[in-house]
Amino acid sequence: LGKLADPQAVPYLADILTQVSDNKETKLRIVFALGQIGRGDTLPILIRLAKDTIPEVRAAAVSVLAQFDGPEAKEVLLEALKDEEASVRVQVVTTLSGRINGDSGIIDLIVGLLKREKEDDVRLAGINGLAGIPRSDVKKMITDYLKDNEPRMRKAAAISLARYSDKDSIEQIAPLLDDPS
Repeated sequence: LGKLADPQAVPYLADILTQVSDNKETKLRIVFALGQIGRGDTLPILIRLAKDTIPEVRAAAVSVLAQFDGPEAKEVLLEALKDEEASVRVQVVTTLSGRINGDSGIIDLIVGLLKREKEDDVRLAGINGLAGIPRSDVKKMITDYLKDNEPRMRKAAAISLARYSDKDSIEQIAPLLDDPS
C-alpha cells in the first residue's frame, strides 16, 4: 500500500494498527507506508506511533515525521529528544540535522543536547550533524570533543572539523594522527 502512495489506504492502515498492538514488523511497515503517502491525514497516526511502546517503531515514526513542517510534528520531535531509548534520540538528532539549513533553533537544540547527553551514539549523531556549521560556538564544541576519552568521539570530531576546511581546523586535527586508538 505504501509503494502505491494511495491516500485511500490511510484508514485501512489505521485499522490494521488497532489489531497489531505488539507486532513490530507490521507497525514498521505501516510507518513506512504512511511515509510514502506523506499527507496531512497521516500525521495523527504517525504522532501516535512516535509514542509507541516499541523503540524501533518510535524511531521510525520520528524519522517520517521530519517530512512535516507543522508545529505538531515539531513538538513530537522535541519530545522524542527526551525518549528513554538512545536509538530514538539518535534518530531525532539525525533527522533534525538533515533539516538544519541555517536554522539556528535546530542548531541550538542539538548543541544543548550535546551538553547534557551521556549516550555516545546520540553524541556521535550530534557531532556529525553539526559538522561544518559556521558558528564559533559549534566549532569550539566539536573541537572540545577532540579530547574526549572515547576514541569514536575523537574520530567524529576530527571528521566534522575537517569539513570546515580551514587552517585552524587542520591544526586542531593534526595531533590526532598520532592517536593510537
